[in-house]
Amino acid sequence: MWKTFWYMAKLAIVITGSLWLLSLEGDIVFQWDVYKITAHTGFFLFIVAAFVLVVTFVTRGAIFVESLPKLLKLHNAGKRREKGHVAILRSLTALSAGDAKIAAYQAQRALKLSPAEDGLAQLLGAHAARMSGQADDAEERFAALSKNKETSLLGYQGLIKTAYEQGEEQKALSLAYQAYNKNTKNKDFLPRIYDMELESRSWNAALKTLRKIEKFSALPKDKIKKDRAALITQIGLETKRGGQYAQAADQFRAALKVSNGFLPASLELAEYFVKQKQTRKAKRVIEAQWRIAPHPQLAIIWMSLLSERKQNKPDARLEWIKRLCDHNIAHSESKIALAKVAMEDGLWGVARDYLIKAEAATPSARVYRMLEEIAHCSEHDNDKARIWADKGIDAPSDPVWMCEATGRIYAEWQIMSSPQNFNTIVWRAPRRLQISGISSPYGGASDALNLVEFMDN
Repeated sequence: MWKTFWYMAKLAIVITGSLWLLSLEGDIVFQWDVYKITAHTGFFLFIVAAFVLVVTFVTRGAIFVESLPKLLKLHNAGKRREKGHVAILRSLTALSAGDAKIAAYQAQRALKLSPAEDGLAQLLGAHAARMSGQADDAEERFAALSKNKETSLLGYQGLIKTAYEQGEEQKALSLAYQAYNKNTKNKDFLPRIYDMELESRSWNAALKTLRKIEKFSALPKDKIKKDRAALITQIGLETKRGGQYAQAADQFRAALKVSNGFLPASLELAEYFVKQKQTRKAKRVIEAQWRIAPHPQLAIIWMSLLSERKQNKPDARLEWIKRLCDHNIAHSESKIALAKVAMEDGLWGVARDYLIKAEAATPSARVYRMLEEIAHCSEHDNDKARIWADKGIDAPSDPVWMCEATGRIYAEWQIMSSPQNFNTIVWRAPRRLQISGISSPYGGASDALNLVEFMDN
């Protein structure tokens, strides 16, 4: 409607203008030498205006005729692009449905119909080739994507995944380095590189990557701190296995500076100082760790530091262990350590008192085993021993080196519990399985695990 109105308005303007020109009075005279031309002013101006309009229309018509092939080409290109987009959509649908053959065909059509979408079509074709088992074709397509600045990240990701599927971990890691070096500002690639370095047990390389991750804040600060302490400790353990004990001790010290109270490093460093007969340093390490997180092995190392001359003095051993336990007397491990030394020295009543306090604070199977032993050895009361033994059956388990990711128990700390689980082994009491709503010290019936679900997982 508006177009019709605008057309009528323009037509009215032209007619009105023409009539106005024709109504003008006067004459226009053109004289050249002996020739003289006289014309009506309005008619002359009308002819001029008409000539300009005719020239304008002719010119625009010529331009349109000249550009017609180009317009047809653009129209056809638009149609092809539209068909290419449809082919890409069909290829994506086929991939999601698991039909690699259709996905590859539609990706090839998209590549021909819409060259501007070359990157996406190549990516779809590469995934279709990998789905159908054509690893070489997929790798070739991903390599082509990696050479394009706009799609290089997608290309490298595909190449890395293909290398992993073929069992070439070192090749995958090398490709990851290439991808990062092409764009060092891209922080998203660093965690993946870090995981790959951990899987390949490249501890020093992982430590360097962790510094870059910290710079970009690509991981939480607490995890970075714990991971760095674990990596330095692992490097120290491998140095120790190589016979370089002093260098290993330096690594353990460095780990404790990074994460004060990192138990594996404290245990190793304390044992090193004991072997080197550096008693004061060993005491400082054990005391510092006991304040944060006591461990039974620390108490054993501590007792080995007591001189032989004092070993035979009455109550000397108990006083010695008290010096350590006073740093964290509220912890159940302190009470258990005191009770253990008292039992070894035949101080059954003292040991029982410490264990009763430990039971009240944090009951555990170990506490009840020790109380059972006291009932047998000092009181010769089998009924009381049986009561302690029955309580021990339902008591929380003793602390162990346990993987928090899998729940598996280990004899000692390890940096990897599986290729995917790094620094997940901690010293703690494992959670007990609950069946049919039976409550435990770790929660009520509503928190119980379904046994079938637990076994499936």
